Amino acid sequence: MRDSTQTTAHFLHEKEGLDPVVSPPLDDVRCLSWLPNKELLILATGEGILAEVDPVMGSRTLLRDLGDVGTFALHPDGTHVAVVRRGAGLDLWDLKTKQKIFSVAHSLVAELWVGFWNGGLALTGKGFDGGRVLVLDDRGGVKARGTLPKGLTVGVGRSGKLLAARVTPSGPEVQPLGRAFKPSVTTGHRLRLTRSGQLYGVAEGGVTIWSGPGRPPHTVRGFNVTSATLSRDGKLVAMGMRDGSLVLSEVEADAPSRGAPPHAGGHDVAVRSLAFSSRGKWLASAADRCWLWTWT
Repeated sequence: MRDSTQTTAHFLHEKEGLDPVVSPPLDDVRCLSWLPNKELLILATGEGILAEVDPVMGSRTLLRDLGDVGTFALHPDGTHVAVVRRGAGLDLWDLKTKQKIFSVAHSLVAELWVGFWNGGLALTGKGFDGGRVLVLDDRGGVKARGTLPKGLTVGVGRSGKLLAARVTPSGPEVQPLGRAFKPSVTTGHRLRLTRSGQLYGVAEGGVTIWSGPGRPPHTVRGFNVTSATLSRDGKLVAMGMRDGSLVLSEVEADAPSRGAPPHAGGHDVAVRSLAFSSRGKWLASAADRCWLWTWT
């Protein structure tokens, strides 16, 4: 970890900077997510460990020997976790009993995403045959599977239904998964759709946020972006870079600030994952280690 006392530490434009608070004793952190409506962080490591981190009380191991974890998702009520093993399987675990409920094989290895919808689980990613989508019921049965066209992303809406989204020269388009889009060229962003309805896209040169129909997009500039996330209220965006640095920005900051947001410090390797806590008090970053940050 770089020296967090340097005066050029990350900062939110004219507000005071991000302060590193704690780093749990876990190496090779692959991905992370906060328990819904709680200040408890769940993270997965390269050794196949799923751990819980309390910023005040410390960390504890939840599951072991999970394999090569590519991503995971927590059920909205915090009772279950869906773990995606890269190129192998999707496993649903009960966090209370520590028992595996079901496992479904897949061959996806990159750009993985998994989410709970009101009928079960959905998984997307890229394999050797291109982008794929897999929709499961709550017992692990396959309801649908198919190709995922380039430029399309899948997410879960406010009502718990599965949605598909893309961005064309005419703007963002969001509709129920399974409904055909009209042929069109799409942008090259790596898109993500939040439950609040915001769509954001990661590119090498920054992150663009589309907040809703009729609202102009906002782009926060940054080079070699490897990860990004939005706060729950959609007002803040965090970006992680290939060199390990971070940027925190207001989505609707003035254009000059968004065009050249300063950043410094951070991890010593590329940032893999970022997550705001649901109550908006913490930002977690994952790379060689996990760090929890706060700001004023």
